[in-house]
Amino acid sequence: YLLARAWLYGRGVPEDTARALALSRLSVAQGSAYGLNGLANHHRYGWGVPADDAEALALYTRAAEAGNERAMSN
Repeated sequence: YLLARAWLYGRGVPEDTARALALSRLSVAQGSAYGLNGLANHHRYGWGVPADDAEALALYTRAAEAGNERAMSN
């Protein structure tokens, strides 16, 4: 999750949305509630994928159910 954010925002590495998306998906596959919230943001804002509010909402819901507090307010 944190590596995905680094690549998304160019923190210490070149900004790379595609790499950030791949790392977000990896963190979700590894069970990260924070990763779910990050992936939801990709879908909400169209970062590396077409914007899709329905998919973003589904991912935010999963993240909230997994205990991510930020997802509860998105």
